[in-house]
Amino acid sequence: MALTPFLAAVGEYLASIAYAAEAEEFGGLPTAKLELKTAMSTAQTRVALICGMGPMGQQVASFLLELEAAAGGTEWLGLDTDPIRVNELRKLGQPVYFGDGSKLDVLAAAGLVAPPSVIVVTYANREQNILAVERLRYTFPDVPIITHASSAD
Repeated sequence: MALTPFLAAVGEYLASIAYAAEAEEFGGLPTAKLELKTAMSTAQTRVALICGMGPMGQQVASFLLELEAAAGGTEWLGLDTDPIRVNELRKLGQPVYFGDGSKLDVLAAAGLVAPPSVIVVTYANREQNILAVERLRYTFPDVPIITHASSAD
């Protein structure tokens, strides 16, 4: 038990080394701390925050792009924890960044000057979805949160 804080610190240090190596392998990932200010530059900007850019998140983004083109709808910003997916979507010109959108430090680094107009949580992992919804509901109690279920459980 006495070693727990030390082991936690070692784990964080090793994770940062692994992340740096992974980012270098993919040509440097745009992290939330560096670049996540594009769509959320003003308090008047209506932004949908999409947490999880797997197939479901990409469908939501596609729908929002169609709305924006047709009627000047809401801009969107995607966050994902898969560096390969982030890299691929950024190559396609999509506003997707690396980071867990349910974490307050990532959202703060995003430069949120106002709550998003809607939050869509589409992580593939059920536990990650639940945790994200809980964190985001606590942070943004008045913002609609939409998520999906992969089973009836």
